[in-house]
Amino acid sequence: MNEAVDIVELFKRADRMMGEYLGKISETREHIIEKLQKNVELPHGVRVALKRPDDKAFLVKAHQDLKEDIEVLTIHQNSFKRELGAATKITDISRAEISMMNWPNNADRSMESVLDYDYLESDILPPPHVYWQTIERDYYKYFCHKAGSPEDIAQATEILRYLNTVENPWR
Repeated sequence: MNEAVDIVELFKRADRMMGEYLGKISETREHIIEKLQKNVELPHGVRVALKRPDDKAFLVKAHQDLKEDIEVLTIHQNSFKRELGAATKITDISRAEISMMNWPNNADRSMESVLDYDYLESDILPPPHVYWQTIERDYYKYFCHKAGSPEDIAQATEILRYLNTVENPWR
């Protein structure tokens, strides 16, 4: 049961981090609008993240694209929550795992028109794959069994039991 508790905590942390990243995108949009409307210099953490931080036309488009990216990533987060909230079968746990591990790729693809993928860090909008490293590390720590193996099925069953009898914060 302890591992199930730890895995549910991992799911909670992933959910929280998805929401926090949406806030980082919003903060980036705020900096862009300040630049466009008041000519306030973009902070370094925004400049390194954007493809063309000195191009006004690009910034106008980036501001709009990031708004749409927030909408897309909110849909991904809500799907993750629904999968966990409605979990009744071990395949639901597998789908939640896949959603969690696909999140940085979904974020990358969603923001590809805006982000400069040569940057590796930013205090404002880190690259999704860098931001997600702790989730990925912990995922591989817990989910180390071959898919469909008896150990994998037992683990998913234990997580499902925990979500259905002890705590399911997504219900």
